[in-house]
Amino acid sequence: MPKSKSNIDTSTMINVADIETSGLEYKDEVIASLNEAENYLMGFDWCVKIIDGWIAASFGYILNIFLFRVQVYGKPSKNNYFWIIVGDIPPAYFDFASTPTKYDALKAYINVMQDWVDNVNGGNSLELCYPVNVPPEKKYADMLDIRLQLLREDYLPLIQRTVILEQYGDPYS
Repeated sequence: MPKSKSNIDTSTMINVADIETSGLEYKDEVIASLNEAENYLMGFDWCVKIIDGWIAASFGYILNIFLFRVQVYGKPSKNNYFWIIVGDIPPAYFDFASTPTKYDALKAYINVMQDWVDNVNGGNSLELCYPVNVPPEKKYADMLDIRLQLLREDYLPLIQRTVILEQYGDPYS
């Protein structure tokens, strides 16, 4: 069972170096999402370099969840893992220590983005909101709200089921 250097189980994930030879559908879209995720992560001053990466969930251009091991400025790189969520949605990252599964990361994503939507629509300050890479306007909040509803209703339950199957196996097999 493949483990990362910090004993994080990556056996159900595809290493990003293996995308080309994997059986993934929509490879071109996944590669574009990977590039977006890597550029997003490397855009932070604290991220010195990406050491390794895995695709945890892939749904073409709509949604991709990556797990990256990175070297963080001023910290040893042993336990610096981050989920990056990208797709037809604003990108975001979550540290592995706070969100240990892809389900937890997607749930956190939905929560922080919903907070942004609610504050934009309520005319409230965004000072304490996760930064979103679009102007804080109602039209963008409405567009994001529709995507969050799709994530909440369709993708979050699917991700939850895959996490359960990965952790406990299929009781019917």
